Amino acid sequence: MLKILEFSSENDIVIDVKKKILNIYPSLIFLKYSSESIVYDEYDFILLIQDQTAENTFLTFLKTNKRNSCPLLFYKQESYSQLDDLLIKGQDLVLNNATDAFQNELLLEYFLNHIVSNQKKINSGEEYLNSWNLFNLISKGIIITDSEGDILFYNNACDQYLGFADITIFDNKIWCKFSKSKYIESFFYSIVNQTNIIDSFIVDDLNIEGEKVFLNFLYSRSDKFMFGKELFIFMLSDLTKLKKNEDALDFERQLLTQLMDNIPDSIYFKDINKKYIRVNKAHAKLLGLPYTEMAVGKSTDQFLEGDFANKTNLDDDNILQGKLNAYHTEEYLKDANGIEKWLSVIKAAIRDKSGNITGIVGISRDISQRKEAEEHLKSAKHKAEQADELKTAFLANMSHEIRTPMNTIIGFSELLKSQVLTEEERTEYLSYIIDGGNTLLNLIDDILDFAKIESGQISIKKGLCKVNTMLSEVLVAYEREKNRRGKVNVRLLADKSVQDEDFSVLTDRNRLKQVLSNIILNALKFTDNGFIKVGYVIEADFLKFYVKDTGIGIPFDKHDIVFSRFGQADGSVTRNHGGTGLGMAISKSIIELLGGKIWFESAPDVGTTFYFTVPFSENPKTESCICSTIETDKIIPKWNGKIIIIAEDEDNNYKYLEAALKSTNAILIRATNGKELIDFLKTSDFVISAVLCDLKMPEIDGYQAIEIIRNELHLEIPIIAQTGYAMIGEKQKCLKSGFTDYLAKPVKSKNLINTLLKYL
Repeated sequence: MLKILEFSSENDIVIDVKKKILNIYPSLIFLKYSSESIVYDEYDFILLIQDQTAENTFLTFLKTNKRNSCPLLFYKQESYSQLDDLLIKGQDLVLNNATDAFQNELLLEYFLNHIVSNQKKINSGEEYLNSWNLFNLISKGIIITDSEGDILFYNNACDQYLGFADITIFDNKIWCKFSKSKYIESFFYSIVNQTNIIDSFIVDDLNIEGEKVFLNFLYSRSDKFMFGKELFIFMLSDLTKLKKNEDALDFERQLLTQLMDNIPDSIYFKDINKKYIRVNKAHAKLLGLPYTEMAVGKSTDQFLEGDFANKTNLDDDNILQGKLNAYHTEEYLKDANGIEKWLSVIKAAIRDKSGNITGIVGISRDISQRKEAEEHLKSAKHKAEQADELKTAFLANMSHEIRTPMNTIIGFSELLKSQVLTEEERTEYLSYIIDGGNTLLNLIDDILDFAKIESGQISIKKGLCKVNTMLSEVLVAYEREKNRRGKVNVRLLADKSVQDEDFSVLTDRNRLKQVLSNIILNALKFTDNGFIKVGYVIEADFLKFYVKDTGIGIPFDKHDIVFSRFGQADGSVTRNHGGTGLGMAISKSIIELLGGKIWFESAPDVGTTFYFTVPFSENPKTESCICSTIETDKIIPKWNGKIIIIAEDEDNNYKYLEAALKSTNAILIRATNGKELIDFLKTSDFVISAVLCDLKMPEIDGYQAIEIIRNELHLEIPIIAQTGYAMIGEKQKCLKSGFTDYLAKPVKSKNLINTLLKYL
């Protein structure tokens, strides 16, 4: 028997026709056997005829064809059945229920024995034809060569692979038929000199249709000789389909690899022991690895630590134990590079065909940006809701703040009108009315400043500011306010770190004074006993101001809203002490525009200290100096014989201006609109000393009137605009239009006279 059979993939046992066991090949696995039966677990057996007697008996049966069956018995899984007959029909051998390998080996063995035994008669057509027909029944391509590589025999199956029909026997080398002839020739001569009796190699070539095929050459030394030369047997197997399947599988594997590695999501597979089988580049990066292969065979906790690793192990256990088939969650972790991330994680069990769990597949997506956006959205929503609440509270409080001084003004005005009062009572009532008016004016100023800040239109005008002088002004003003409020137990203190009265800083004096006033006013509201200290110190390139009080303090949970719009420490406190909730927001914006910062320290029942800074230089220089003077009452001027036209459509406003100028002895002429003003200027022969012109009037307003006066009448008399439009830029607009000066309503009598003094 050929040695090649020992390498067969089948499990072979050899018996004769009388069921006598002759040989069992090494590949066979069995438990026990006897001459009558073979008992085993799960293996099928190929039954081959071995020795000369058995072979002659079988060949005689084939030649004589006197019987159409040859019974061979074997046992399978402890029950026996009769192998179907080996039938001979003409020249075709049909082996029913026999494996292809059994048929091929049987026919090849017969052919070799026949040609070797009858090599002297090989040229006899009959002898050769009988064995040749059986040789062509072998399904595999078989090439038999001598030790020189000359093809002696080949079967029809070779035509199927390569088209050997045109080969003339004995005059072709085996390698001549292949495109890689030198490779095959080299390989052939290498095996001739080897002791190995069996080996294989794969060759790609073109078949008879010009298509590329892959052939596996399984060769063996036969230990048989013909014409004095050893026979070599080459069995050809077409691996083209297998190779195509492998290529397709490789292609699919490459597609999967490219898909996995180019997906930004992290993908991984784990085995039953929670060890990585495969990961993509995104997951390798998460683990801190440069190559995906470095994760294989390792577990998550070898790369990541903390709660994430512990939870991952717990979740993996639940899946592998069948407690969870799949789940989706969001997890927070710090990756191997120390980067904090939020991941959306999906895990599921991997199952085999039987439904058994064999591992885990996981996909995770970085949702850190989404989480951050959600947090921003939550924060924005919270701020919007808070702002809405503050705005509602502000509007309610604003109503209170407006109605309170209005109640004072209207109430005491009615008392002045309806009762007989002493001079002392009349003076007291008038002071209440004036205080109420000033309160309303301050409220309007706060609202306007806030609107300017919101629209980015607030302006800063820097000049030299004498700090000590400005501080004295503020303290004098709030000493009066303190007395008015009856805060007799509160002391106002000044702490001037520089004693030089000319000590100056380059800043916006009015805005700086406004911030100090806001903070001191707040301190005065919330301090009933103790002191309020106002001072400053020089720190590097900044001048740091502070206002310290011994008042009620600010609750810790309200610290974050002190500088917010409409923010107030407590609604009930606000109701007791008044205020719009805009002062500190305005102050913060002003200080930041000046180039400094503002903050505070406070504790309930202890007090509060506000700090703010402004840039400071030892030698400030500026082209203009804003001089500070404490306001004092001036002597009322006498303008006898001077004519002043008042263009005002509102009777009450005209009556006020008339009363304010009565003591000056000036001659006042009224125009109720812009048209009357223009007509009077056209026709009058009087010398007009000045004009007070309202901007909002019927028929022709102030802007239209000034254009006609300047461009058509060509008059250069002083014309002073007065208006309730007090928004930023209004003064510049008036001056650009041709007005000589500008007064914002409400117009105080002192400001009115001081402005007219410039031109009369």
